[in-house]
Order: sequence, then structure tokens, then C-alpha cells
Amino acid sequence: MREDPSNFRTIRLTPGQEADGRWRCQYAILEGGSTPPDQRVGYPEGTFATLTEAVAAAKNAAQQIVDSFKAAA
Repeated sequence: MREDPSNFRTIRLTPGQEADGRWRCQYAILEGGSTPPDQRVGYPEGTFATLTEAVAAAKNAAQQIVDSFKAAA
């Protein structure tokens, strides 16, 4: 069985440190199957004391969006 490339999603995380030393992390959800790929971009709410916290929050926020796609399908 061959997988349909239109169902592929990639989550790209891009962390960055703010001027005050706190962290944010942008997420981008890339949808496969189209050229260029469809993309949804955002940030989790707030800033974080550590890089690890910022990345985890962005990953969780993006995963909630991906899960909502699955529920709607």
C-alpha cells in the first residue's frame, strides 16, 4: 500500500531568544502534496524561561492544530 503524500505534515520549530533573555519558539506546519506546500505559522502564548520550555510549548501548540485536522477529516 502506498501512502498518499497529500496527508504528510511536517512541524518545523524555530526558537529564538528575546532581548530580555526569555525564549519564544515559532512553529510552522507544512502540508505535503502541494507546491509550494501549504503552511500554518504561529507561536504559543507567552514567553518562556528556558529554550526547552519554549520548544515544548510550540510543539504542543502545533500538535493540537494537527490533531484538529484529523478530527475534522
